[in-house]
Formats: sequence, C-alpha cells, structure tokens
Amino acid sequence: MHRPTRAVPAWAVLAALLVAAAVPARAAGGGAPDRGSTATPDAGRVVGGVRGGASSPPARRARYAPGRLLVGFAGAAAPARRAAAAAVNARTVTGWTGRAGGTRTQVLALDPGADVRAAARRVATQPGVAFAEPDWIRRVDSCAPSVCWHLGPGPGVRATAAHTAGHTGAGRTVAVIDTGVGDLGDLDVSSRRYCSPFVHTASHCRGASAAVAISHGTEVASLVAAADDNTGITGVAPDAAIASWRVDGAGGGIPVSAEIAALEEVANPARGVDVVNLSLGGPERSAAEQAAVDDVLAAGVPVVASAGNEGSYLPEYPAAYHGVIAVGASTDSGGIADFSSYGKVDVVAPGECVPVARRPGSGDQRQRPDCPADPNGGVHLDSGTSFAAPIVAGTLALAATGDARRARLALEATADADPPAGADAKPWAHGLVDAAAFADAHEPGAPTLLTLETRGPPGTADGQLAHPGTTFTAFAFKADGSLAANPGTADFGGAAGGGSGAFAASGGGVYASTVARPDLAAGTRQADATIRGTATTATDTVRVLRHDDQAPGVPLSGAGDDAWRQVDGVQGGGDGDPADDDLDDVYAVALGAGDRLDATLTRRSGVQVAAVLFSPGTSDVLGQPERVVACSGGLRFGCPSVGLHFVAPARGTYLLDVYAPAGGFGPGAGGYRLTWTVRNRVGLPLTVTVAACSPNGDGVRDRCAWDARAVAGFAVSSFVTRGAVAVLHRPGAGSHRWDGRDDQGDQLGDGAYWLRVLYRSVSGRALLRAFPVVLDRRPPRIADPAAAPNPFEPLPRDGDRDRVTFAITSSEAGRLRVVVYRSASTVAVRHLVGGPLPAGRQ
Repeated sequence: MHRPTRAVPAWAVLAALLVAAAVPARAAGGGAPDRGSTATPDAGRVVGGVRGGASSPPARRARYAPGRLLVGFAGAAAPARRAAAAAVNARTVTGWTGRAGGTRTQVLALDPGADVRAAARRVATQPGVAFAEPDWIRRVDSCAPSVCWHLGPGPGVRATAAHTAGHTGAGRTVAVIDTGVGDLGDLDVSSRRYCSPFVHTASHCRGASAAVAISHGTEVASLVAAADDNTGITGVAPDAAIASWRVDGAGGGIPVSAEIAALEEVANPARGVDVVNLSLGGPERSAAEQAAVDDVLAAGVPVVASAGNEGSYLPEYPAAYHGVIAVGASTDSGGIADFSSYGKVDVVAPGECVPVARRPGSGDQRQRPDCPADPNGGVHLDSGTSFAAPIVAGTLALAATGDARRARLALEATADADPPAGADAKPWAHGLVDAAAFADAHEPGAPTLLTLETRGPPGTADGQLAHPGTTFTAFAFKADGSLAANPGTADFGGAAGGGSGAFAASGGGVYASTVARPDLAAGTRQADATIRGTATTATDTVRVLRHDDQAPGVPLSGAGDDAWRQVDGVQGGGDGDPADDDLDDVYAVALGAGDRLDATLTRRSGVQVAAVLFSPGTSDVLGQPERVVACSGGLRFGCPSVGLHFVAPARGTYLLDVYAPAGGFGPGAGGYRLTWTVRNRVGLPLTVTVAACSPNGDGVRDRCAWDARAVAGFAVSSFVTRGAVAVLHRPGAGSHRWDGRDDQGDQLGDGAYWLRVLYRSVSGRALLRAFPVVLDRRPPRIADPAAAPNPFEPLPRDGDRDRVTFAITSSEAGRLRVVVYRSASTVAVRHLVGGPLPAGRQ
C-alpha cells in the first residue's frame, strides 16, 4: 500500500478520511428522519422493492423465542409450580429435573403477544422460583469464517465467541461520525443527522436522509452492527443500533467545525449514545476539536478513532488526544499492517482486507488489488485503520461500560498483548482486541484487571513515543466498576525500573499507581507491573525517544567538525538493534532578529531526508506542525526548495527537525549530511585578504589570509574545510594565515576549499560565515603567444591593418596583462590589462 510522505507544511485539509481510497458512490433513496427532527423523508425511497414513503428501521431478529419462558423451581411442589404459571396466564409445555441440585425446569407458554421479559420478572418473584428467563436463541454467525475472519479467533477479535455467549450489543447505540450511513438493510439506523457550520440551527445539525455521496460511513457502520441475517457480513455488535452523523463537505473532506457540531450533539445524554466511532483524522492538533472530544468523554461515552495510515511515528488527531482509544490495523496473518501509524495507538484490530458491506449501486464494487477475491455478494474487502476502529467500537458495544476511561482500560487489559514474532512492539501497543474477553470482564464476579499506560512530558502528544522522563501508571479495576477495596501496592519492573507505589482511588472504581523514570534508554523496551501478592501482571512496550528526537533538541553548533555540519541518519541504524532506530534529529538553533539561516541537506544513503524549522516555544515536533516556519526537501515534501532559507523575525531558539519519510527501517536508511551557515543582519567584522594562495615559495601569495576581529560576548574559531570536512582549525580572533598544510603539518592537494569562521556566544547563538578559498601551487604557463596582423599599419588609419591583436594560451584563470616596449629597449610605451579571464586561449 502506498504511504504518502510527511508533507510539511503543505497540509491543507483539516481532517481527511483515513482510507486507502475514497470511492465516490451514487446513493439513491432517503431514510427516516432523526427522532425529533422536522425533516421530510424522501418519498422516492425504495422499500423492499416497492416505492413508498419513509419506513421504520429494519426489524432485528428476535433474541429469544416469542411466548415462552424457562422457569426453574427449587424444591417447589406441584401446586407452587402451577401457581407460578397461573401468575402470568401461562401453561406448562414440558419440564425436566436437573441432575445437579434437583432443580426442576419447566417451559411455560404465554398468551400470544405477551411481553416475555415482563412475564419473566413477574414469575421470578413467585414462591419457590429459582429463576425465570426468556427462551434465549443462540446463533452461529451467518458470515462465512473465510470472509468474516475478523470475527473469529486470532487473528480475529473473537467476536463470534462473544455472540455465542449472548453478547450482541442489544440495546446499545454506536454513533458513526463520518460520511453518512446509507440505506443498508443489514443495519438498524436509529437516527440520521447532517452537520455543517452552514446549517442554520442552534446545533448546526439537522435531520438527514439516507442519501450519501461516499460509501465510507456505510462501510464503517457495517463493521459495527451489520445484522446476523444470512446476508452480507455480520457486525461485531449485530444487535446494536447505529446513529449516523454525516459531516463530510465538498470533495469528501471533513471540516473540524462539522465534526465538532456532531460531537456536541453526541455529548448530550438525551441522544442515548453509548460509543462514538471516528474513522477520520489529520496531522494537525485542534484545540477546538479536543475540547469537543473532552465533552463526549466527560459524558461517560468512549471515543474510538483510527490511528492513521501513514505507517509512521506521526500522531493523527483526534486519535492522539488524551482519553481517545486510538486503533491500529492488524492483518489476517496476525501481524501489523505496514500502513498502520503509531504516533499514538492503544490497541489494534483487523484493518487489512476486512469485509465491509456495500449496498448495490454505491459505486465501485471491485476489490482492492492487494486483497484476495471475495466470493460473497454485497461484500467488499477494504483496508485502512478506518476499518479497524469500528471493530473496536463494536466491541465496546458488547457490554454496558458506563465510564469512558474504564472502558478504555478494560479494552487494553483484555487485549492479546503478545506482539507477532520479530515485529516492532510499539505498533502492537496493548495488543489485539479480544471481544469475548472484554465482554466476559463485565460479568458479575469477574476478576480484578490490571493495565499499564505511559505518558510523556507535558506538551507532547498523549500516548506518543515515550521520552526520557516518561511516567508509567498501573491501573487496577474491575470492568464494571465494582472494585471497592484498594488493592495495595504496585511493583514496577522492566523499563519502569523496579520501583513501587501504593495504589490510590482515582474515580469510577479505578485505582492508580504511578512511577516516573527519567533515565530511560532509547529503544523498544518492555515495562511491567504487578499487584503485590497476586498473580495479576500487566506489561507495556514502549519505544523511547532519543535525546535528539524531540524538544529541546541538541545544539546545532557542535565541537570540531560538527561546528558547521551534522552527519547522521534517521529511521534505522541498520544493525537490527532497536536502540539504534531513530525517528527525527532535532537541533536547537539560537537566532537573533534578522539572522539568516541557510542549510543544505545531502543524502548519504537510504531514503531522501528533509528538514523543517519550528518557531520558538515548540515543545513537540511530532505534534505541533502548525509551528513550522520553513522547510527543505523540495516539492515531494511540500517545500518550495531543496535547501532551507530563513530570516528570523524575532530572537529565540528555533528547532530544526531532520526526518525521513515513512517507509520502514533498513540499513543506513535516511543517512544525511546537514551543512549550515547563519549570518547576522549587520554583518561580522570579517575580511578575507587573500582568497587564492599559491604557497610555492616565490613570495607571491604564498599564504591565504583573513582577519576575524573580536565581537564582545562571542568566541571565535576559524576552520578550513574541504567540502564539509575540516583540515585546519585556528582558534581565536585576529589575523590568520594558511600555507596549504593541515593541522598535522601534512601538505594538502591543490583545489577549492572553504574558510568557515564561527562566532559562538555562551547563550548558544552561533554565527557562521563561509568563504571559498583556492589552493594552487602550480605556476601558470603561458604558451603560443601571437600578434596579428604583424606588422600592422596604424597610419594613415585607412582601415587596413590599423590594429594588432595579441593572443596567448593560459594554463589557469587569471588576469592578462600585455606590455608593449620600444624596440631594442626596456622602455614600456603601453600597458594593456584585461580583467579576470578563464584558462584557455585569450
């Protein structure tokens, strides 16, 4: 799958669908208006092949047999059993006595149309009744395992096992904020809304029809709740309802303003939403979007978002906000999809070649070329973290979570935490979602759960790659919030380091224990936590950032050869050691107002690299792209030029971030040389008195020379370099000369060199100027002198042979001087001087 490079700073869309390809769809028909709306339904909608008006949502298959009860009696005599049946006007159909405990179970038939659940509640109160319940219907998912592999055991999420145990999402509603959910018979769509800042209502949303322009939202919704009805696919929560908020604008992009309008409606408890799915995202952090997400989380509603399809460490928003469940994509072979981003990821779910439902006529029905052919009509295989997220949203709908944070923690604690063999553990995060284990964790009497999360320093994207200084927090809880006793103490090990801390109540029946480790070493490392005295263990694998991967960066001006250039590589050390894998190299550049920074990046190996410059005050180069003020790398990186050129409008420390595009690790990937200069507005007191020297002992230009006068508060160093490699260092201000030898006294070859003079202050500001110098010991050679016409006749100036032209061949560039002497004397009568001329015939 193609993964676009990191386009900086030419990001133009506030939010984009996280899909490999958005296929336009022609949708016909309308749908029932939203509850409470005044929208008129489309009268041309086709219902069951017959044109008619608005219809009610499609009927769901019954979860229990109509008109029947199963009633258990504990030691009750026949009169008591008959009285229990008479209480609901029922008759006994059959019965049997269990082998264990002697409980007798009877099947009671109710009157036609009776409320089965109400009857069960009434019978349960009768004397001698041990239990009363509907005659539940068990089903095997109708979707073939070869198609709906994502519902089965690993590499699936074990949703089929959850369904068999009776967890199907009945009574719960999942909000799909997307491109709208079309008219698909497999879906129970309880409401449809359209949101835009141009909708003139109090909430900027109104009732909508089922007509959609893009099928993305319909496909996402099918993964959540497609019915188990022998057609199409089966959703993870097949008995859940879908509430659709359509937020796409022209061209399929999703304005954050429309998304916010939908989120604010979802946060209203009157909407009855249990889970929110956001299969959308973009690289820009939005304070307005984050505030709307926080409102939903504060209402107790979990928010699920796709982690991104860049295959890189860059965070995508809203997935990267604190509290949002960020979902990466796994494959049908149990690995991580190569496009799955992990700037922030909490869990993974199937996202490569997963089956989605498309109604006929909704656009291109062809398979993705990298997915196997699908034999099932109405099913399309698609890839993207957009499709992993709704699988997680459906999983959350299998249980009554009641608390957004506890739902996220329970999802992490019950996931399959073991990453694929040989895989980078960071994209795997807390693991592959396990729907059956998540649902079981909410059953009465379920054991205490433990999970471990990491947080970076303030100002970084939440859940992003861990910095030195990362905080590890162990959470102990029961999924249903019933943990009432403090579990005691957490013991931390691995990357979290052997510390311990007491648990403390943190709300919602959750207890937290935190330890900070400021001395983490770079690389992928596992941390673990245990509840002291129990066998309950949680692990978390983090990739820790190097010291030069983030703010505050490392000095751009180093010692020796690093005074004017940096030679390094990003995204791969090439030796298989994860500790050598790099993300970004971030350099701190102290600039004064008016200083001009010029930087050139040269690829030494691997993929091409680029650089972006961030304004002062940047704390997170992976999460604050809006602070980019200049960039390099050319148009493929969204930059106007290959080099970076910037004049600072104000004094401050700017961050220069060198990075390689997404594409995985490999030997020498992203090797580069960064060469830079900074000059100030008023100029430095520098004079190069001899820029071309010929140290051949003839006393003429035997030494190159320059004068670097002192500036208060700055230390001065001069370097002669061949390319970017130093051959001579002269510390201090004053006049300096160079005779063509290096620091060891060895004679250097003739050719072009650079003189680099560095002024560096104690505050870190560095001013560097570069001048070309030429070393040339070879004496010039003059050959083939000629004068023509010779003789010449300047009198009587008749136009014939009035002038003579002199010519020579020179071995090197220089000035040509011709002196005319009186014959047989040393008396010069004319000096003819030419300007700088190249080598060759002149």
